[in-house]
Amino acid sequence: GLSSEELYQLVDSGVLLPINPEAAIWHFNSHYVISIRTLCRLKQDFELESNSLALMLTFLERIRILEHQLNRH
Repeated sequence: GLSSEELYQLVDSGVLLPINPEAAIWHFNSHYVISIRTLCRLKQDFELESNSLALMLTFLERIRILEHQLNRH
């Protein structure tokens, strides 16, 4: 659901880290895939601008980490 340009922006900003950054086709950890799917839905539903995607992905990842910590306790 993301354009190539949006994906490159997220990687360039350091918010999204590919497992194999030097490869021609990037692969990502599964936890990113879930966040990216959510990000795509939010982008479409709320017509988010491309420049806001990095911030939104940062928030989604932070929420995922906090939920994981809560479930451990």
